[in-house]
Amino acid sequence: MPELPEVDTVVSDLNEIITGKRIRGLFSIGRKNIKFYDDVSSNLTIKQKIKSVERRGKYILIHLNNNSTIVVHLRMTGQLLYLLQNIGTSQLKHIRAVLNFSDDSKLVFNDTRNFGEISFFQDKKSLTSYLSKLGREPLEIKNDEFVSLFKNKKGNIKANLLRQDLICGIGNIYADESLFLSQIHPQTKCTNLSEGELLSLIRSIKKVLKNAIDLRGTSMRDYLDVNGNSGKYSTTLNVYGRTKIPCKTCGNEIQKIKVAGRGTHFCPNCQQK
Repeated sequence: MPELPEVDTVVSDLNEIITGKRIRGLFSIGRKNIKFYDDVSSNLTIKQKIKSVERRGKYILIHLNNNSTIVVHLRMTGQLLYLLQNIGTSQLKHIRAVLNFSDDSKLVFNDTRNFGEISFFQDKKSLTSYLSKLGREPLEIKNDEFVSLFKNKKGNIKANLLRQDLICGIGNIYADESLFLSQIHPQTKCTNLSEGELLSLIRSIKKVLKNAIDLRGTSMRDYLDVNGNSGKYSTTLNVYGRTKIPCKTCGNEIQKIKVAGRGTHFCPNCQQK
């Protein structure tokens, strides 16, 4: 958390708000999660303009007009908040870095648990190499390609959906919600899933992700968009975070178990093994 819909929302907003802005400088508190590649430094960004912002998996890519890129990964509790001058900064208790613009506005990286990362890349080649570990985009992969990718994978389907080297952007929330919509038990072995079940799953994944993007993500605890607003998809959740609450479909209590080390929510009636 945040996952693909939350990151996509942030990227969409940033494209509208900061594209074309000129960077005055980067201020960081500590260097724990600030990383530099190709022997570059944050000075690479000074006086550069924001060319565009895009998403790859759960990564936010801020492209500059000198072909360098700032990459942000929010991890568990990271937030990117756009502020005018110093308005709102006094309420933020976990600021890790601030990207200052020439018009006195700023992009603040706030992170309670300090797991998030900001990385600097001098050119496209190094960035491409860095992102090469990521798998296919779930909203772009063809349905038959998804079937081929997962049908012979070892392990259970929930664990494999969380593998960012296979399909990137899906985390705990949207894996649980997609499996529920497909009526697939999260512990089902991939090799035991039929082609029809895998096709149903990828259709469910795309539907869930698109709906979550439309509702600007899920805010369970820390996630906020760049303007400090919560996502609305939490109001539509079927299983995630609903332990012991009756299933909206059948009325049985939602259960929570551990799968691949992650808390996993499912309906024992709708998602039978």
